[in-house]
Amino acid sequence: MSAEFVESIHGKRRLCYLGYRYSLKCKNQNDSEYWVCVKCNATATSYSDSSVLVRDAHTHLPDGTDMEILQIRKTLKHEVIEESGPIDRIVEEAYHAANRQSQSNNLIINLPSIHIMKDTLQKQRRKTRPPIPQSIEQLPYPLPDVYCKTTKDELFLLYGGSLGGTRSLVFCVVQVITDECLIYGNVVTKLWQSYDDGRIDIPAFLKAAGMRYFQRPPKS
Repeated sequence: MSAEFVESIHGKRRLCYLGYRYSLKCKNQNDSEYWVCVKCNATATSYSDSSVLVRDAHTHLPDGTDMEILQIRKTLKHEVIEESGPIDRIVEEAYHAANRQSQSNNLIINLPSIHIMKDTLQKQRRKTRPPIPQSIEQLPYPLPDVYCKTTKDELFLLYGGSLGGTRSLVFCVVQVITDECLIYGNVVTKLWQSYDDGRIDIPAFLKAAGMRYFQRPPKS
């Protein structure tokens, strides 16, 4: 059997061979590589022709699901970093899919618990996100797109700049603006069309329309 190399969730190169996973210890002068099992002290050497020489006996049984579990964890890590969806949903969907597609119960048994996986992914996502701001002045400018869209990829941050010399955020979606146009008639409709055509910006739109247009009429 030839050597198989994978990348861990931390970006480290790993050797997978006969159901065992090894971490790289050092690279030798003849281009061979010296590996140590991630679960015990067994060692192996891999060569440029993809052959592997195992030098010690393992103190545990091989795990045929090891590579599959690693791939699931890598996929989950990439998804929670690249997307803004709830981590609970992302993890639960992945575990349900694994449960449906798995040919044996070993995969589900060997996966970390859902609680542990959610906690781990929360920590990994926080490493890639700016710290939670304590005031609006601490928000980055401009805000990254990931913070400006809904889970359906609809833009809900209408404006995130200065209004009257003060940093301001205007949250809205096009449907709400459209509803307001229907309620208040031609004034807002024409202003929104001017913004949509690029003739005015959001500060000018808000100043001309007046925030009174975005207050719902009282319920009768």
